[in-house]
Amino acid sequence: IQKSILEMASNLEGAKGVGEKLRKTLSEIKIRNDSGVDLSITVSIGVATFPEHGTTAAEILKAADIALYQSKAGGRNRLTPYGVGDVSVQPSAISRQ
Repeated sequence: IQKSILEMASNLEGAKGVGEKLRKTLSEIKIRNDSGVDLSITVSIGVATFPEHGTTAAEILKAADIALYQSKAGGRNRLTPYGVGDVSVQPSAISRQ
């Protein structure tokens, strides 16, 4: 499942803090399936900020989407700011606008 969340933060560090809090909170949730096995939730997060990573909503969402795929490629259950990591990770889903 892929969702976009818009969070008002004054800077990249603030946005990263919000994302890490969300990631940590979700990782603490445990679900027991019908077989009695405990399952956990992991989340990969891409972060982009205005105006550093774009000046329009479409540009910022595209940058956050690229960062999200970098998180997934890096091992999942992590937060990646746009521009950090392997910038070659740009799946075809990024081309939607």
